[in-house]
Amino acid sequence: MRFEGLSSLALFGLATSHAIQVRAPAEAAVAATAGDDDKGKNWRPHTKEPHFFNLRINDRCDPFNGPTPETLKSQCPFDSYAIRLEKGVLVATPYNKWWDPKLPTFFVDDDTQLYTVSKDPLQLYVDSVTGAVKYTKVGWLPPSAISTGFYHTGNNPIQLVDPSPSYLTWPSTYGITRGGNFALCPLGSTGQYQVFVNNWNFDQQGVEKRRCKYYALAALNANPWKKEHSKLKARDDYPTSDDYTTWGDDSEDSWSDEDSSYRKSDKDDGYETEKSGYETEEPSYETEKTYETEDPSYETEDPSYETEEPSYETEEPSYDTEKTYETEEW
Repeated sequence: MRFEGLSSLALFGLATSHAIQVRAPAEAAVAATAGDDDKGKNWRPHTKEPHFFNLRINDRCDPFNGPTPETLKSQCPFDSYAIRLEKGVLVATPYNKWWDPKLPTFFVDDDTQLYTVSKDPLQLYVDSVTGAVKYTKVGWLPPSAISTGFYHTGNNPIQLVDPSPSYLTWPSTYGITRGGNFALCPLGSTGQYQVFVNNWNFDQQGVEKRRCKYYALAALNANPWKKEHSKLKARDDYPTSDDYTTWGDDSEDSWSDEDSSYRKSDKDDGYETEKSGYETEEPSYETEKTYETEDPSYETEDPSYETEEPSYETEEPSYDTEKTYETEEW
């Protein structure tokens, strides 16, 4: 009886192990296939507490800086510069929080990989050929990409710049950064700069790097779900979406459209009705130009005045006839 029980247990164990061996390769194959097909559609960041931030150049003009005040543009060339994503690369460009569209929001996960916060997230990486900081869709990293080694340090809730208590660095390779600074290389005379990790460990390719300037990237705390207050909007059609590429679209520009919200808002205020009433007075004012018709009537009087002169001259010969009267007295 005991012998039969042991044999049955052995057979059950073999059956269980066989089932596990059969299922494991099938599940692995399905997972691998799904990873190739969705290309990041089912991607999830490897972090439970992401820390969101925007990137600004750690430079500002400070008239109270000691011992030398910084007021000239040459002393603070990257004052109010921020990081944007343009055509696959990171670009440092002037930024005004009152007028310009929203900045991209970033976060670093537990695997030291850098992503953007959006409906279609992007992943940032370093091009191992040129040293440029680039971005691509999640799941589409090129073979030359170095995607790890991004570190977000500190906390900056009140968004301080120069000095900032929070920075973004990429010190994954020895000598790749100098004091945590990034290389900002000018793009011609546009006033914009492309972001590189540096030009010491990479060949001199693409953008001219001899004029690069080295600055740290200050990380400012950001809330990607925060809605802007209506009083802070410069215009009614200010973009509120995370996709800044929609800014400047002619189809959405209410200033160039005839049926724009600009006229609709004026009509609601009742200003347009007053303006139309004012325009009706203008043609009535133009009808008063009948004063110009009086000029020809005034000109007709001139010839009548001239006709009197010859009538006065005709009297002179009548005065000469009086001289004949004098001859009679004599």
